[in-house]
Amino acid sequence: MTNETAPPAGPMRLFYHPVSSASMRVTLYLGCRGVPPSSVELVSTGFETDHRGIPVFTMPADDPETKRLDTTDLTAFNPEGRVPVLLLPDGRKMTQSGPILDYLDDVLGADLGRPMLPEDPWRRAEARRIAWIVAADTQPYQKGIIYESNVTA
Repeated sequence: MTNETAPPAGPMRLFYHPVSSASMRVTLYLGCRGVPPSSVELVSTGFETDHRGIPVFTMPADDPETKRLDTTDLTAFNPEGRVPVLLLPDGRKMTQSGPILDYLDDVLGADLGRPMLPEDPWRRAEARRIAWIVAADTQPYQKGIIYESNVTA
């Protein structure tokens, strides 16, 4: 393990929301891997919809990051306006579930259950191929269904 992949000094914080399938991918990984809250603290964000029915995530009102930013507007914390966001103790932030999962798998080490990806390069690529199917081929349909149901409601 190099310094770049050494575990962070202190707990990481995952800003997520249960309605987000991307957040669900990360929380499922944490649960399957047996990662304790002392390593990755889960921070649930707020959820609203705008006048068009588009999901808008908000920072939790009582969170130290919200107080530091002086707003619940998630875009002040993450300009993408999306969850999940992994906040490292040194203040760096990682977004997008795939890179978050890869980062966590690299830094958590073998002492926390079995790593997500196999050692064999072919099998690793196959696992990533399946993850891309979920992220790229399934999510657009899901988002369309949520958007359509909010617009027609």
